[in-house]
Amino acid sequence: MKVLTLDMKMKGFFKGTIISLSMLLGFLLVGIEGEILFLNYPKAAIKGTAVALLSLLPYIILVTLSVSLTREFENKTDKTIFTGIFTRTEIIISKLMSFVATGLVCCVFYIVVSIIFGGFSFKGTVNSVMTFTIYTFALGSFTLLVSAITSNGIITGLIIYALHFDLSLAVLGQAMASTKSLFVKRAIENLPFFIANTGFKAGMYTFQQAFVMILYGVLALIITFVIINKKNI
Repeated sequence: MKVLTLDMKMKGFFKGTIISLSMLLGFLLVGIEGEILFLNYPKAAIKGTAVALLSLLPYIILVTLSVSLTREFENKTDKTIFTGIFTRTEIIISKLMSFVATGLVCCVFYIVVSIIFGGFSFKGTVNSVMTFTIYTFALGSFTLLVSAITSNGIITGLIIYALHFDLSLAVLGQAMASTKSLFVKRAIENLPFFIANTGFKAGMYTFQQAFVMILYGVLALIITFVIINKKNI
């Protein structure tokens, strides 16, 4: 059990995530209060504003993963961590647990805000937990793979952003709009780079999308295991 929570026990592990979420919540409350006092927006518009602000969560997760998963390499403590009493495989498993835990912390925030502005839904809560877990597992696994190669948090973050966020979505969306081939469109729609944030912002993944994301994460983890175990640390 100790190895599962090893990464989470590091000083300041949840601090950055909690601070970011608190700032987002503060921004959310100030924005909503301003709409009520000055713009006299109806409830539907206020609820829409809350949903729009919650779309920032993937960026918070991106930054958190990029920083936490490259900490040892950037601080030059990777030799101590990966050659200590725990095996390299155990360390990677602890990191897997840590980014899933990060996703669940963000999920709790999302659920609380959703309840405040939209009411409670058991089905919606279950969908949120599954969506956040799948998202952070897949994105975290690939982030861990990239960090094992680059050993740099900034470069890792930029690569993950380029492949999964606005730039990639714009390029893939343009490719879908410009092609007449149904095969190409279906292929793009099933790319993990396209599914990751489109499914997340939709609030749930279909069974097929969930399968693709989980497979994507598993493959990234397997490659990471190989790289870390062969790396001369």
